[in-house]
Amino acid sequence: MKKKLKHEFWVEKRMKCTLKNTFRSLGDVIEKDIQRFNELDESSSENWRYAYVRENSRITVGRAVEPKPIFIDQTVKIWLMSDKIEVCLGKKVLFTVIQKWSVEDGKCELRVKDKAYTIWQISQMAIGDLLFDCL
Repeated sequence: MKKKLKHEFWVEKRMKCTLKNTFRSLGDVIEKDIQRFNELDESSSENWRYAYVRENSRITVGRAVEPKPIFIDQTVKIWLMSDKIEVCLGKKVLFTVIQKWSVEDGKCELRVKDKAYTIWQISQMAIGDLLFDCL
């Protein structure tokens, strides 16, 4: 069998390299991270859990009471903008994600302050301190 080249499908990959797709993927990762945290967290009460709400171009994460999530304290909001993704705590911007196509690697890069991160690292940067009471 012929070994596929790393960049053989670069056109398809680059077509998928959009902020909208990245935002959707980031939302999926954050949602799974919240679900997993709630499964493992022994300190949360029956009155509240960490909740995840996605509405069009905004994702909100925080402690909430159920059944309909009503957030009870600080929340992290992730905003899809026209040219970037902003991660905010209240009105403070924690960091901004810029997307860039890497010709060298043939992949879509997520950059924060000129450093490349994976989508899993972006999720951890966005919600890690919130989940582990570091705020």
